[in-house]
Amino acid sequence: MGSCEADYCFAEKQPSEVPGIFRLSKGCVKRPSRTRAGCDFDHFSDHVLCVCAGPDFCNDQILMHVNTATWKA
Repeated sequence: MGSCEADYCFAEKQPSEVPGIFRLSKGCVKRPSRTRAGCDFDHFSDHVLCVCAGPDFCNDQILMHVNTATWKA
């Protein structure tokens, strides 16, 4: 866990070069392109982007969204 020194944080899940393996990225962002908190697919169905308001990383939200997306597939 960690915290951001910005108003928003993000977590992102996208496929890596190895099939079946995904890369998770997270960080702080001062002025995100979208300010509505939550997760959504970003360009493709296997790219998930979460934006959260506040200093805490949104680790739980990306895991819940990924599991939900798997159930719907």
